Amino acid sequence: MVKRKGVIATLLMCKDPDYRKAYQYRNINFPKLEEFTISVKPFLDKDINVRVEGGIFSIYCKDPDLFESISKACAAFIVAEYAPSNDIELEYMNNNSAKKVLCNHIPFNRYPYKVHVKYNTPSNTRSSFKKWSENYNGKIKPASAAYNWLNGINSYTNLVFYVEDQPTLSMVGMFLGSHVAKVEEFIPRSSINTSQEQEETCQL
Repeated sequence: MVKRKGVIATLLMCKDPDYRKAYQYRNINFPKLEEFTISVKPFLDKDINVRVEGGIFSIYCKDPDLFESISKACAAFIVAEYAPSNDIELEYMNNNSAKKVLCNHIPFNRYPYKVHVKYNTPSNTRSSFKKWSENYNGKIKPASAAYNWLNGINSYTNLVFYVEDQPTLSMVGMFLGSHVAKVEEFIPRSSINTSQEQEETCQL
């Protein structure tokens, strides 16, 4: 509601008894929604991005001070927070593509690349990709939904494949073409911090 209708409309709905009685809104905790809307309102015109999935309202921002302000103001509603653990990681994220994801360990300790495939990819492409990917001896690993999708079960959730190396990623990209929604590269935090430490040591 906050993203689609805006703050004013949401607050008015929270006070309107007709909405409280409406069947389609029966699962909404209107007092909590009103409290959340008031808490998040001061930040919606700041330099942030907002993504809403079901009951999850995610806020992304670049400014550490703004992050702290949001964290304090909306503390009652926060279920998870993610941020660079130090200035080195922050600098790396600011200087690299948004498709890079910092992590403690790459998925399954083997796959640094994550490929998201569009759910409406044609069935003939799906079956061809299944046969083709099986020749790569585990270098392409489908997540559970993607595995079912490859085996003919339609899925409207994220179709994700993990890829072991850059050459295989390039082949996957050429094979699927425009059916690739996005690609993420996982960067171990240790590799960034170690590289920075080595550079500073050499300078010394």
